[in-house]
Amino acid sequence: MKKILSAFLLLLILLTALPTGIGGLNVPARSVAMQKQITITFQSKIDYKDTRIDTAYSDEFFEKPAIIYNAGLAELSAILSAAAYNADKDKGYKLYIEDAIEKQLEFPPEQCKYYNYSETTQKSDVCGMAIGYKDIKVNGNSKRLVIIVIRGTTVGEWYNCFEISKPNEREYNDRTHLGFSLAERSVYNDYINFMQGNGLDKDTELNIVWITGHSRGAAAANLLAANLTKNKKYASEESIYAYTFATPNVSMDVSSYNNIFNFCNKDDFVTSMPISQWGYGKNGHTIELTRYNEKLQNNGSAVFDEMRKIFYNDYGKSYNDFKNPGDTAKLIENIFINAPTVKEYYTKKSDNKTMNDVFMELATNLVEDKGFVGNILAYLDWYRSNSMYSSIIYYFIVNEGLRKEVAYSHSTDTYISWVKAYNNFFGRTQ
Repeated sequence: MKKILSAFLLLLILLTALPTGIGGLNVPARSVAMQKQITITFQSKIDYKDTRIDTAYSDEFFEKPAIIYNAGLAELSAILSAAAYNADKDKGYKLYIEDAIEKQLEFPPEQCKYYNYSETTQKSDVCGMAIGYKDIKVNGNSKRLVIIVIRGTTVGEWYNCFEISKPNEREYNDRTHLGFSLAERSVYNDYINFMQGNGLDKDTELNIVWITGHSRGAAAANLLAANLTKNKKYASEESIYAYTFATPNVSMDVSSYNNIFNFCNKDDFVTSMPISQWGYGKNGHTIELTRYNEKLQNNGSAVFDEMRKIFYNDYGKSYNDFKNPGDTAKLIENIFINAPTVKEYYTKKSDNKTMNDVFMELATNLVEDKGFVGNILAYLDWYRSNSMYSSIIYYFIVNEGLRKEVAYSHSTDTYISWVKAYNNFFGRTQ
């Protein structure tokens, strides 16, 4: 009996001595016992090649309330937001997200639907969205997991991104970004139809809703998550899990919902548009990804260095950083200097063009697959003319047209690396 008791005490001592976190942080270690290893394929937004990333899924991701940050769920959400984009037309616009949801995450195909996945070069206010549901067990209880993955910007949707307010109105005072509001309305209506059509509008205490998206998809996801949380539409706040990436500012009327986590790279200009100086912000909790993190004091650049290391390991190429790290901050400052209000964004002219005209021309180049600087000679003429757009055009010519730094800062590839790096340092302390 004494030997048994001694053995039990020894085992207890060994168990309590096990590490409880990562990198010396006193936080819970992630359980891997119930995790399924999966591989998700997406098309890189850097070199447009098929890319495969190994990750994990577990029903355990939903054991704790949505207001508690979950590192594994954040990583998987980032990867799914990449898979939400179609392949290029020469690959038949195949849906990577269909494989990810149905084959890797094992949502039954008959319980999944893919809305608005066709593409058009015309202005579009809808969003491509994948939605599905399956039965899971959480803490021993039966639940219904509803997944919503919203595709980021493609072709004609670029016009929607720069449509901040209703055109030709005197005050230009829409408090929520008009284009993003229209996109969220499209997604919300599809969500309602799906939930009602599958009987998920009943026994809603069983529902867990998981929402993610990148870029414009992140904007729609942010607004949708806030809408569903505020109105408790078919799920409670603690059961609505939202993780968004490269999230733009969406509204002047935002709330700090604790179940919404936005990952924003400070070098990514998209995350600062429309600019905060006009009064716009994001719903939820924003995690700023910066090249220097004050939390780490004397080792402030460690997370950024880790991100670049992960980027190289995952994609086999180096991260293309800004040669001048302050360029994005200067861009935002120059937008504000030249258009202090949304009204002036639409009405103030230089070279007979408003700032909205300039961004819409940039959108046209993206729609026509010419990149940010498709008509580079015309943009160079603007730059040389010393118009109020010179600094803006310079940013895109140098950082996108020549070095692709804008694309690197905004790509889903980069955000996946950022999330992994963030988690390695303090992701589990949130």
